[in-house]
Amino acid sequence: WPTWTPTQGQLSRNPEYRQWAGGWPPGIDNPLGSRVLYLYQNGQYTLFTIYGTSNPTIIGRGASSGCVGLLNQDIIHLYNATPIGTRVVILPV
Repeated sequence: WPTWTPTQGQLSRNPEYRQWAGGWPPGIDNPLGSRVLYLYQNGQYTLFTIYGTSNPTIIGRGASSGCVGLLNQDIIHLYNATPIGTRVVILPV
């Protein structure tokens, strides 16, 4: 159960997120859901994540700053089955 902290871009696009600038605590209402996989390239965080959500209407949509949302049960499975260093390829829809 991760903490979500909006990026500077998210804060500038959505001023209502300023209340979460210090982090949204873990929990079912947290935008990152139950688990999150942070994607890195050459040791640098890419700002892309694969995360969980309890809102099925955003699955497969560009609703989350380029990140990939999965149902919470699916990200839990993927998180538990994916070792650190696994190559990830994200294809356009």
